[in-house]
Amino acid sequence: MKTRFITTAFVCMACMVMSVNAEEMQAPPAAYDLPGLYRLALERAEAIKISEADLGIAQNYKKAAFSALVPKVSAFNSYTHYTETNTVQPDWSNTWGGLLTYTFTLNGRELLAFGIAADNIEGREHQLRAAKESYLLMVAATYYDALKATEMEKAAEENMDRLEQHKAAVEARLRLGVVTRPDVYRVEAELSSAQADLTDARNARFLAESSLGRAVGLEGNFALVPPDTMGITPLAAERLEQLQHQALQQRADLKAGRVAEKMAQSQIKLEKSAYWPTVSLEGGYTSTEADPEVFSPEDESIYGSVTVNVPIFDGGLRKANTGTAKAELEKARLGREALEKDIRVEVEQAWRELFSKLERRNALADKLRFARENFNAVSKQFDNGLATSIDRIDANTLYTQAAKELAAAEYACAVAALRLEKVTGVFLETVMGVLDNT
Repeated sequence: MKTRFITTAFVCMACMVMSVNAEEMQAPPAAYDLPGLYRLALERAEAIKISEADLGIAQNYKKAAFSALVPKVSAFNSYTHYTETNTVQPDWSNTWGGLLTYTFTLNGRELLAFGIAADNIEGREHQLRAAKESYLLMVAATYYDALKATEMEKAAEENMDRLEQHKAAVEARLRLGVVTRPDVYRVEAELSSAQADLTDARNARFLAESSLGRAVGLEGNFALVPPDTMGITPLAAERLEQLQHQALQQRADLKAGRVAEKMAQSQIKLEKSAYWPTVSLEGGYTSTEADPEVFSPEDESIYGSVTVNVPIFDGGLRKANTGTAKAELEKARLGREALEKDIRVEVEQAWRELFSKLERRNALADKLRFARENFNAVSKQFDNGLATSIDRIDANTLYTQAAKELAAAEYACAVAALRLEKVTGVFLETVMGVLDNT
């Protein structure tokens, strides 16, 4: 009896463990919407962290430039022991003290370097914003690609279901002698093709989800929550000229280019300041002890000195550096002008692409509606013997194609709307506003 009780207890415990494991295995995967993916990308994306590190480096450069504006304070101590004492050297001596030094250029070279360091921080901030915009747009595009792949898989599964139902109907009619064997072969061929399409669709979904997981730092299985609306942006109501003007004012990469041009101008002044004299101020306190004391009649002293260094000849180094700075300025100017022209074209392309995608989506929505009605009508005709098996297969193919095209167009509109916001320079503000409200 005791053995039977113990055996029963172990069986119950094993059942409980298996039940818990089954519940864990059947637990639904975590679901993420687009704002949630944005948050993960901002927290985990290596590309964004690299830009943040560049900003931190620029901030440290500013601290280093500031250190040249303040005096330097140092202390020293020197102890010397001699093996022999004679008339020119004591037995030992110890000298200690402190120094206060400050070096500056007469035209304020150090202030110019500090200003360049401050401008560098501003430029890095704009570059960080541009990096966030580009990465978040890539995340959104990958998210919509994954949703599109899911819709393609769903359409392929529905196509398989319709073809299997049609095959059953054709086989039933074959037994009645209404259709011939080639009709069955044709349906089976369509089923094999549909199975291949379904396999490709599932593989495409796996790859899209894998790419999305890599972009936002997700591992394992996860689910995606589709957005309520797609392809809608208030910028669609703006005129093209207004959007181009807004982009020239808001684009982070263009702001970074303007800062780079400003830094190049300051760099020319910095290189020219090498022609100016430098002044070094030094003040110090020393105290000396020696044995015998005759070698340190004045054991304490305070002193100050001024040194002026006037550059005369450096082999052409200053002229070469100045020429390089001027070339860098011209390079920055040309880059900024080229970017302004590119931005105008990018905005126009994105604006026209959005309206083209929207019109295509509307047309494909009509195509899907007509294809669905056509399939239903042909199916009824086939059931009543007024249409052939080929007619129904053709209607099903048109219906499946229309469903896939409309799904692709829906997500293409969504990406086009976000791209218009990105090239106009308001995408990051829109994303952060959504994150603040969720």
